[in-house]
Amino acid sequence: MKFDKHRTKAVEELTLEEKFYYFLRHAPAMNDEALKKLIGKDKIIKKASHELERFGWSEEEIKI
Repeated sequence: MKFDKHRTKAVEELTLEEKFYYFLRHAPAMNDEALKKLIGKDKIIKKASHELERFGWSEEEIKI
């Protein structure tokens, strides 16, 4: 499946696969509210978001 860069669906209407592609492309630029809306109840995207967030952590935060 090729990801449609010009999506016309609302975030809530995206399939899990479409949400994941959208997340990979746009997550770094998304604010917290938009990211929470995208994640919704999807555990996979939530875990991916957490892992992405870790890249911005300091060494001290990682040790905790």
